[in-house]
Amino acid sequence: QWSLEWEASDSSTPDGEVITGPLPTGVTETVDCPPPDRFAPTAEVGDLVCLAPPPHVVTVLLDNSESTVDADFLVDTNIDGINNTVFDGTVEAEQVQTVDIPIPEDADWSVSWQATDNREASDSVEGEKSGTANCLDPPKPKIVGNVYGYVWVDWDKSGTRTGIEDGAEEHVTGAVATLTNTTNYRNKDGQILHGPGELAWMVITGEGENGGSDTGDYRWFIADVPVKDEFGVVQEYKVYVDYASATWPPGFTPAGYTVKNNDNVLADETDSDLEPVAGSIGVSTPFSLVENLDEHRADAGVVADLVFDPSAEVTVDCDSGTVQIALDNTKSSVDANFTVDAWSEIRSDANRLDGSGTQVVTGESSSDYDQTISTPAGQLLIIRITATAWEDGADIGLGALQIWDQSVSDAPARFCPSIQVIATDCPPTLILDNTQSEVDVVYLLTTVVDGVGGEEDDEWVGPLTTKTVDLSWLEEGTSWHLEWAIEDPDDPSRRYEGTTPAQQPGSALQQFNVDCEPALFDPIIEISSSCSYSSVSANGATAEGSIEFRFDNRNSEVDAVFTITDGDGFPVLGSITVRAGEISDIQTISGDHEDLFTVEAVSGSDLHLYELKVEEGTVDCPDFSVEVAVVSVDCDADPPTITFVFHNRSETAVNFDFFTQLSPVSGTGGRGPVTVTQVQQKFVSAGGEESHTFALEVNSLLTLTWSAVALDTTEDLTASGRFPPENAPIAVGCLDDTAFKPIVDISARCTVTGALVTISVDNTASNVDASVSWAYSGDSGTDLGDETVSAGQQFEQELDAAHGETWIVAVRADDSDGTDSEERPVKADVKVDCP
Repeated sequence: QWSLEWEASDSSTPDGEVITGPLPTGVTETVDCPPPDRFAPTAEVGDLVCLAPPPHVVTVLLDNSESTVDADFLVDTNIDGINNTVFDGTVEAEQVQTVDIPIPEDADWSVSWQATDNREASDSVEGEKSGTANCLDPPKPKIVGNVYGYVWVDWDKSGTRTGIEDGAEEHVTGAVATLTNTTNYRNKDGQILHGPGELAWMVITGEGENGGSDTGDYRWFIADVPVKDEFGVVQEYKVYVDYASATWPPGFTPAGYTVKNNDNVLADETDSDLEPVAGSIGVSTPFSLVENLDEHRADAGVVADLVFDPSAEVTVDCDSGTVQIALDNTKSSVDANFTVDAWSEIRSDANRLDGSGTQVVTGESSSDYDQTISTPAGQLLIIRITATAWEDGADIGLGALQIWDQSVSDAPARFCPSIQVIATDCPPTLILDNTQSEVDVVYLLTTVVDGVGGEEDDEWVGPLTTKTVDLSWLEEGTSWHLEWAIEDPDDPSRRYEGTTPAQQPGSALQQFNVDCEPALFDPIIEISSSCSYSSVSANGATAEGSIEFRFDNRNSEVDAVFTITDGDGFPVLGSITVRAGEISDIQTISGDHEDLFTVEAVSGSDLHLYELKVEEGTVDCPDFSVEVAVVSVDCDADPPTITFVFHNRSETAVNFDFFTQLSPVSGTGGRGPVTVTQVQQKFVSAGGEESHTFALEVNSLLTLTWSAVALDTTEDLTASGRFPPENAPIAVGCLDDTAFKPIVDISARCTVTGALVTISVDNTASNVDASVSWAYSGDSGTDLGDETVSAGQQFEQELDAAHGETWIVAVRADDSDGTDSEERPVKADVKVDCP
């Protein structure tokens, strides 16, 4: 912000009046001058990195990070005399991009680059670097060691595994490990032979004699790595791992590297040592080796997007006196090993019921429990069901999930009520089930919230019926459990009571938690139309359209599933799942102009909690084709006319601008100068045409100049032309070699010496000569004069006259050659008024 104080005084009067004031008056101004656009790209051609086996690599860093505008980069190579362009594209403002160039062994190479401001082609910078790929192996170092590590599946995402080898979580094959140096490698004289990153070894897990034999010991292994350089300095290394081509266990889809619990590679031989770099690539921290030893160094744990959501349903059949259990694993992507425990009255080994056991249900399926549990007549029945994620007969380490812990009951005489608590509903729900009884049942319910018991609620349920009680009054985040009793109001001895969740003597209080606030679901659907044009000409172009979609789920806390349908409602591409916090790649679909596509976004889970989001997009790539043509020329009309038709064969409306020019034909008597009309406009709808008629002049040629602009589209489509085309062997006009069109004029004026009469004849528009005669009448009679004016010529004669005379001029087609002209004479007269 700024302001200015000023003062003015009369310099000739020291004590005179002084005037002061501020600028701006009464306020301050804020300077708001945005900085000018900055174009400051650069590029760095790196040193040759030797790889075994070749080819070696030179990396070019295209750096536009200091610019505020995009830069067009061009990178060319010359390898052993062969030129090639390896990059021709745009690097956006404030961005950096790299280009890797393979170089064969012993090749002479050079890399040149140029960066151009795409707004001003003359503004550019450039550079070049060259060298020879001489990566012959140096003398084998005397002090070497071996190094290895593992890539493994971290099912439980803990960052550690149960053993270095043969643990519960599998090692994988096919992952690429690249070992590179992080220190300078010097010769015995201290000269640097290889800078950081210039030594590299690449191996694949599970391959080679030291790569392991099964999922318990697959590893990467690199032998004969320098422990010290020839100058005696200990070398340090880091490992890059790329799991993109690895082979994974069934049901496992890699989603990234697991948590890194230690910064030191040597801290724990069972943990993961890599930080993610980009996509499937991770890198370790530096480490050193020991001479002549096999050193275990960097391991990489990889996690997956596993879904493990088993459930179960328990039903008591009082007629048969058994319990039916449905095991549901349809929502899981991995197998579930269900453990069913049943007790009478209390949880103890002595009270455990027959039928307790385990059963595996595969992912995305369900099954009935295949063992029989009999209900203890007149006693409280307690059932607990837990599930663990399972693969190939082993727990994959996600922990045990308790999915049922309820109390049910049974008694003779058809008193068989049950109670089920669905704590995961929002709000939590109680199901009072008396469908197996033939008597009324009263449920005595006390909800204990955050350790404080409420009032007892009596709920009466008739025989063969079910009643649902929702606990909508429970607030978000509260902890609660239910204390209940069920009794026959006519026989108080038939009574059961318990707590849900069931409490274990000597254990901490088991409670439910209210968690009904849905996670944020705010996906963004980005839609844009993309066009390319072929068969481009002055009169139009053929469109090849597509529509692009990108799905941004970075604002969401749950996964989003996107489906795209065409205008007929048929799905395109299949469903696309974008994880919470991520953004998809651009999806491109070809289409014709005005093709409609609809995108629907739903949550990947708990569909009932979120509204469907719908966006539509239309392909805006019209074909563009226009033509202007003559349909008729009428030289018999007066005046002659010509009619043009404006064709619009495009898929969108077009606006034509046009003007005409009439030019006299040289040597034919065409009259007057070149005349040009003002620009006119004509709107033509898609697929339509409009005509327009213009007046012609005999012995003048017409030229129509036009341009066309497509309307109702975001594409900038224009065309232009003229008729007839330049240098075309055709002309448009009405030519007449017998035309007689003289322009005749006679006038009188007064001078100090007397009156003068001026006769003028313009025969430039005629194709025949004109015979001019004139006469006057007065007191002394009539005198005559005549003149022949050739075709295309002009004549003017000034004659003395007297006051009161009437002068007449007549112009006829000259018939001195004996031909009789049918053209009527052209006459004019004037009376002299000069008293």
